[in-house]
Amino acid sequence: MAQRVVLVVCGFDQHRAHISECRDFGFADIDVANLLPRDPGKGRGKGSQKGDHPNLVDDVVTQSGFEAAVAAVVAATKTETGGSANKNGLVKCRQGKHRSPVVAAVACEVLEARGVEVRIVELA
Repeated sequence: MAQRVVLVVCGFDQHRAHISECRDFGFADIDVANLLPRDPGKGRGKGSQKGDHPNLVDDVVTQSGFEAAVAAVVAATKTETGGSANKNGLVKCRQGKHRSPVVAAVACEVLEARGVEVRIVELA
């Protein structure tokens, strides 16, 4: 059977109940806000770019902690051991609309290249 993981992308405050439930189910908790301190959506209101907008992606991937953030998500899934003890991941940032979706998408590509089946659930 192929390895499978779920990455749940969310924000701190608005998804507090979902975060608690995911922790109860044993999801690994990855806070990308600590690794990527500049929030590309902060202060731009409802008109801020989300998800896979090129300007947003460029802003996130050029931050110095980007590679470490992706590596943290990949490592948290424990898929490199090849066993059945894979962990699903809870990928968090302030709102769940900017940094965490980009990090989760790139981590997904890395994991899929390693033969892991990945599903991303975005709560924001």
